[in-house]
Amino acid sequence: MAGLVFDDAAPPDPHAPVSAWFDEWVESLSGKAKLTRVAYVADIEKIAVALLEVLDKPIPELLVDSGALARRVTDVEEVPAAGLAGQRDRELLMLARRFELPLASVVRAELSLSALELIDLAPRGVVRAVNRIAAQSSPARVRRVTSSFSSFMRYLVGQQVLAASPLESPALDLPGPSKRAPKALTNAELASLFTTAAEIDVRARDPWPERDLAVVAFLASTGLRESELISLKNADLVDDPISGCRVQVLGKGSKSRTVPVHPEVLAVLRRYQASRLEKLGPSLRREPLFVRSSNQAFNPPSLYRLVEQLFVRAGVPKRQGSMVHSLRHSFATHALDSGASVVEVQRLLGHESLQTTQRYLDVVGEGLAAAVASHSTRGLLRELEDDS
Repeated sequence: MAGLVFDDAAPPDPHAPVSAWFDEWVESLSGKAKLTRVAYVADIEKIAVALLEVLDKPIPELLVDSGALARRVTDVEEVPAAGLAGQRDRELLMLARRFELPLASVVRAELSLSALELIDLAPRGVVRAVNRIAAQSSPARVRRVTSSFSSFMRYLVGQQVLAASPLESPALDLPGPSKRAPKALTNAELASLFTTAAEIDVRARDPWPERDLAVVAFLASTGLRESELISLKNADLVDDPISGCRVQVLGKGSKSRTVPVHPEVLAVLRRYQASRLEKLGPSLRREPLFVRSSNQAFNPPSLYRLVEQLFVRAGVPKRQGSMVHSLRHSFATHALDSGASVVEVQRLLGHESLQTTQRYLDVVGEGLAAAVASHSTRGLLRELEDDS
């Protein structure tokens, strides 16, 4: 395999298991956000299994028998100290704990990679594996899986295990990012969403309207990503009498940014915090800012479910993709309409590239705080306050 040949170094064993570099690759992800690490490890298994299938190689039994896998994971988590788990299982457990990864995902990824040899990473097979995933998944899903796999391949290239990434093959035609302009919610739709969130859902087992309104108001008024909202801690919210309220956000690539919070959203947050104190008792500064009724942090599925249910209850038509992300789109569009420049919105959203932000309108504004201070959600939340 040409990809294993180096001019100035002895080639690695082409039959070495790919899993030999799994732990080191996971360690190289330490600078990435937790949710990114979790997604990368889960995606690696998917493309590895697809590669095993196209190469007609056996898939490890534990990947097929979910019950057996669950029992193994439970055994490893419960009895490592007693020495009943194997050495490799204990290593995987420590890896999962150190980098805050689900042990099941770590085990599945390691199992799938252990069934592959370096020689199996030839471009022809990888292209077929990606095409197989593409036939069963959305373009966005394909891009995410290949991005995760590309990270692993770049690591192998950097370690001189591979001379080049198989994903650089000209035979691979990955779907490009969607060029469709994001569709923002109208003021009327946002008002309906806020009003609905503030009302008690009589069908809910444990309704919490103060929390629901705080979640959607915060998303629509700050433009945070779902992962950023989930990872917020109580201490990240700072209310300074001189500079105003702001939130410290840890974004993609562990890059930090400060986002102003306008007074109307802060008022909504304070009512939520008062209800949380009454409902769940005091919370520490390092505990999550937004929690479920169980006092646990949201995860992506539970946050998606909450926001999507609010869309349905409010009669607001669903947008393509995540409803949480549609609120981020709405924030950006309304901020620009309110007078912020595209550069200011780029900083507020944490976009690395200005081109990403330029999907929205490009108008002129006077600063980050002004962009939030003039945001249309302020009037909508004031109206809701007046009606209550």
